[in-house]
Amino acid sequence: MGFKKIDEFIQEADLKKNATPKKGRKKRSETYLAVYLSKEEKEKVNQYAEEQGVSASTLVRMLLKREGIL
Repeated sequence: MGFKKIDEFIQEADLKKNATPKKGRKKRSETYLAVYLSKEEKEKVNQYAEEQGVSASTLVRMLLKREGIL
């Protein structure tokens, strides 16, 4: 791609649409919830989540949805 084509692309591109917010990642609208587990319980949850290929928080949301809570 020549410099002329790159310049044309840059002029036509909507770079503001893909820009990240000034302070880093986008703001979340979720609320933080703490759950106290023993070390063994935490390890079990993390191990099961890893086996499922998801994060622990995603696993908790999945389980709450399955139970009809969410």
